[in-house]
Amino acid sequence: MQAQFDATVDDFVDVTLRTLAGSRTVRVQRWQGVLTTASLIAFSMYLIFPASQPFKLLAGLLTLAFIPLANLVTYKSFLRGKLRAIAKEQIGGEGPVRVRVELTPFGIEVKQLGTRYSNDWSAIERLEETQDAIYFYKRDKSCLAVRTRAFESQEIRNQFIELAKKYIDAQSGERPSNS
Repeated sequence: MQAQFDATVDDFVDVTLRTLAGSRTVRVQRWQGVLTTASLIAFSMYLIFPASQPFKLLAGLLTLAFIPLANLVTYKSFLRGKLRAIAKEQIGGEGPVRVRVELTPFGIEVKQLGTRYSNDWSAIERLEETQDAIYFYKRDKSCLAVRTRAFESQEIRNQFIELAKKYIDAQSGERPSNS
């Protein structure tokens, strides 16, 4: 079964954000960087703040608390902007990019930007349905999406989901036949 749609830069950013959110390494490195930066700036504040010892300590501690909080508030927006610029560079502009996704008994085949790649069903950990997309999360924590606009009707979308679930459920046994 096949589906195709025109992907936007924001579609690519969405998939990348979902992939990064699933990565423990990305989370650990993010917080290591934030805490290291906060500690260095807090220590600098302590050293250069012209006040008594208790006030210098307070300035350092407030800085140490403020930077991680500011990161929580601004990180996603900042990252989205960076990823958007990278996606635009990779696809040569705003898009759209035609994406064709095919479910086969062996896996999910994707064709976009003149490249075809295949993911065996054994690589797919789970499927997630949202109003605007069907997300396939892989065991390597990456993600692939099929946008709802790829389907002419809700019925066809439901058939696509049911076939994908059938293949995912059968991944540990015999390869299912394409029905």
